[in-house]
Amino acid sequence: MEEMPRDRRPEMQLVAGILSGAGFVASFVAFTFKEEGAMAPMWNALGPTTFFLWSLALPAIYFIYYGRRRWRDRTEFHALTDTRSKARFIASIDRIDYLAWRLGPGYGQYVEDRREGFGLKKRP
Repeated sequence: MEEMPRDRRPEMQLVAGILSGAGFVASFVAFTFKEEGAMAPMWNALGPTTFFLWSLALPAIYFIYYGRRRWRDRTEFHALTDTRSKARFIASIDRIDYLAWRLGPGYGQYVEDRREGFGLKKRP
């Protein structure tokens, strides 16, 4: 069995936080100093409406994409784990473990509980 890849969620969350913070600061500075300063060329080139729409659109696209992906992963995870058939559970255990890894530690614990319920050995 292959080893699961290293969990990169903390790094991804850090990058998303830094980008969101930078976007918020840039929007605040642009609105506050729209007549002078470093943001004036961008404000004049884009216009106030376009500048704020882009400032709102990019994070919205990010959250919609990852929100849908997480929803799809959770739906698939529960469809695979909510079964009474031990054979079906064993047949899809690799996919279940992968989804549990992507969704977080609480889901990993749920998989371990289901393994014990079916009388399977724990993963090393």
